[in-house]
Amino acid sequence: MIEVYAAIKSNILLSLARSVKRKKDKSAFLNAEAGRVMVNENTDFPLILDEIPQHEQRELLEKVAMQVVKRRLTVPAILFLEMCKPLNFLGSQALIALNPFVQAIIKTTEYQKFALIIEKDANVELLIRLIEELGGEEK
Repeated sequence: MIEVYAAIKSNILLSLARSVKRKKDKSAFLNAEAGRVMVNENTDFPLILDEIPQHEQRELLEKVAMQVVKRRLTVPAILFLEMCKPLNFLGSQALIALNPFVQAIIKTTEYQKFALIIEKDANVELLIRLIEELGGEEK
């Protein structure tokens, strides 16, 4: 129970960090408990999409597309992504909210990066294209 509380608390801090970073302050975030500014020392954990290099975004999307095709979920995944395209920002925020529960299953940094990447419409389109290409190659 303590781990879930700590994970939820860290998720709240991440949300605060995003709001500060969107105001052009790239090196600090608010500490909710103390109300002071702290330096983000964990540089491999992105807080905004601009911190993830373009090539790394594509590699992660390719990895997701390969897993979808490997599990033979090409058609359902494309259908789901096409239907939910207008809501991709809300979906990415839901992924961030579920982060504490998912931490037990997968690496948090990749999960966080994926949640940030699918905020952008162009990245959802790229993911659909990658799934279609890989699914066509497998047949």
